[in-house]
Amino acid sequence: GPSEVGLLATLSAASQVAGRLGLSRMLERFDTRTLLAAAVAGMGLSSAVAMMSQDFWVLAASALVQGTARAYFWSAAQTHAVISSPDRFSSVAKMNITVSLGLLAGPAIGGTLASISLTVSLATSAAVGVITLVPALLLTRFPPFPKRSRGTSASRSVTSKPGMKTALGMNAVAGAWQSFLMSYIPVVLSIAGNSDSSVGWLVGLANGATIIGVWLTPHLR
Repeated sequence: GPSEVGLLATLSAASQVAGRLGLSRMLERFDTRTLLAAAVAGMGLSSAVAMMSQDFWVLAASALVQGTARAYFWSAAQTHAVISSPDRFSSVAKMNITVSLGLLAGPAIGGTLASISLTVSLATSAAVGVITLVPALLLTRFPPFPKRSRGTSASRSVTSKPGMKTALGMNAVAGAWQSFLMSYIPVVLSIAGNSDSSVGWLVGLANGATIIGVWLTPHLR
């Protein structure tokens, strides 16, 4: 039911936050290529676990794995994009474009496959995770970041900058709102009688509207 959906979304978000809290230490121990490969394997594993059973605890385990994998994937991918090219802004921009395309196509494809069978949709997701291991392992390997001392005034100065705490609070509110929409809007659409494929396409359209809004924001002065 809706309460279970909310709890699963919370577990995924909590594991994502926990993963990012320890990410700086992970980047000091492992290179970005290794973290990306582990992340895509984790996302594939989460789909495979969810395919095993619809039992809540199985889905909870899947949500925890998925959240941790997402934390490592996004952060390691952005870090790898920045250090792999002299034109850092262009690299990040290209990566964001491909992410946007995925946000548009992913829900539509997933919904279409789910209309055939949820097992087919999850199996495809797991297979994509396995296949994506190949390009991940072919990435250039950069050495891990050098270890740095913890708790120094330099490391604390980031949050003391003007406006930083406000920005962090705004991000927290926006993240909570986005999580609410992404978790419950598909449930509401499904309860309203829409097919799985229709829900997927509608979520994709909503993501498209978000992308357009992000693009327009800097131009609205």
